[in-house]
Amino acid sequence: MNKIIKLESSFQHIYLKTDFHISHTVMPKKQPRVFVRIEDDCGNFGLGEAAVLPFFNGEEAVTVKTVIDEVLFPELMNLDTGCLRKAIALMNRRLPGNNTAKTAVEMALWDLAGKVTGLPVYQLLGGLYREQIELAYVLSLKELPEMVKDALAAREKGYKTIKTKLTGDVRKDLEIVTAVREAIGDKVNLRADANSAYSVKDALFAARSFEPYRLEYLEQPCSRLNPEDLKYVKENTTVPIAADESLLSITEGYNLIKNRVVDHLVIKLIKVGGIMAGLKIAELAETAGLSCTVVSPIETSIGMAAGLTLASVAPAAVVAHELNSSEYLVSDPATGLEFGPHSFEMTSKAGKPGLGIELKEDIFEKGDDKD
Repeated sequence: MNKIIKLESSFQHIYLKTDFHISHTVMPKKQPRVFVRIEDDCGNFGLGEAAVLPFFNGEEAVTVKTVIDEVLFPELMNLDTGCLRKAIALMNRRLPGNNTAKTAVEMALWDLAGKVTGLPVYQLLGGLYREQIELAYVLSLKELPEMVKDALAAREKGYKTIKTKLTGDVRKDLEIVTAVREAIGDKVNLRADANSAYSVKDALFAARSFEPYRLEYLEQPCSRLNPEDLKYVKENTTVPIAADESLLSITEGYNLIKNRVVDHLVIKLIKVGGIMAGLKIAELAETAGLSCTVVSPIETSIGMAAGLTLASVAPAAVVAHELNSSEYLVSDPATGLEFGPHSFEMTSKAGKPGLGIELKEDIFEKGDDKD
């Protein structure tokens, strides 16, 4: 077996075309990222990405890099490249939390294992469950006419599912949902995401107010701190309820499913700890009859490739996944993903080993970009 002999990380910034607004924060154009490269003794290497969302799980880019360099990398040195389960177990035993850091490393391990074997990662995970990944378009909070314009543009591109962010003000949010639904018509699916902005009382009032607008689901209407609040809203409205902020680990996923807290689960790899963790959650959800959406926290092609891989092998009910970060990026340091206007064909990656991506620029040679 090939042995891991070199591990390195790089702190870089990527740039969005515009600030991205959600109910309680703004993601500015300049976004920090930590990239990972893991090399074996035959010159093969795998790539990973940590797209930090500190307002979700408290992990900042600087601390993610420190955890990767000083805690996770020493656990993996000289490990066989094919020992993925062992590597993941070692990281989880060393750090039960820090899922963003572990996701970036796990991503690179899968990519490396695929390159060593000459197989796409989805083959290592058992093969494709679906070849076509339908994509959803997400609307940032803006002035309402701009949001309507963006929704219409997405529909014209062929998107069959659109998600709108919400403000946390029920009156304003009802205006948003009404205007977007009227603009896109009945043939396009509509989701809404409050990012925990409502009180329980307002969440229920909002959900009931949205009932005429045929939402695919209302995402995380209230705080993650008490899952029973989400369950209460779910049981008192006809609008399906989804969990995002409430899903930060396999254990939380298990409890949400076991207790029938929500109708739908939103999986971000950087929240739950990687592809393997995401797949376990999706398999549990499928067993319980729940659906899952795989979501990218606006990543480069490296992170998107990992999310697309999960979406292609996860057995849960088919929905549109939010994995089209290329819509929001000024440029991408990696290449290899060929997106259609509103979907991704996994067959376009057929034969490409690992995650099927390559670097366009050497982000590891140019040093950290912390300014």
